[in-house]
Amino acid sequence: MCVKQDDQMQSSTAVVNSTSRARVLAVFLPACGFTALMILLVLAFAWTLSKPGTGFFGSYLVLGSVLLVPASLIAVVVFGLALPRGNRLLGVAPIVVAIGAMSLWAVTWVTQWPLDVRFAASESDFQAVVEQIDPAALQHLVADGWGDPVAVPRRIGTYEISNASVVHGGVIFYEAHGNFFDDAGFAYLPQGPTDDLANGGFESPQWRHLRGPWCSWTASW
Repeated sequence: MCVKQDDQMQSSTAVVNSTSRARVLAVFLPACGFTALMILLVLAFAWTLSKPGTGFFGSYLVLGSVLLVPASLIAVVVFGLALPRGNRLLGVAPIVVAIGAMSLWAVTWVTQWPLDVRFAASESDFQAVVEQIDPAALQHLVADGWGDPVAVPRRIGTYEISNASVVHGGVIFYEAHGNFFDDAGFAYLPQGPTDDLANGGFESPQWRHLRGPWCSWTASW
């Protein structure tokens, strides 16, 4: 009789343990899934911001990250706190990683550091292209300070370049993916950008200094 009761108790304990493990996995695995989603979103976001413009697809990615990264952090915290009391330490790891991913996303948004880092790795290649441009091209500028397009490699450093033009005081490079429906790229301007560079095909340029004589830009056309 005692043996039978012991077997029943062991069976009940096994069922409880199995149910508890199932509950832990049902909460812990989604928390890890949302954490992984956050990491992927932050990495994709950083790659998008490593370009002078966001491009068509990148614009939707930026918008998606603004909505999904905070939502994913909330989901991770909720799932982490939903773990059974004795297993809540398991929820600490995804919560800490998720908070770290959220912090990196915020710093990336504010500082735009991916663009600085990626361009720094490509600066020497851009500089080499500038040095190979025929100085005579600078003598054929029209009244608005723009000259003829100049031949440049399709890929300079890690960037894809569609075309380039000599302008008063430097060279304007067009990055192939642009900025949504507008243009974007880099500029070699040792004297800095000037208002007279704006024209009908280069409207309302927005400049961001990168390093030395280099800027990134976005402009309407």
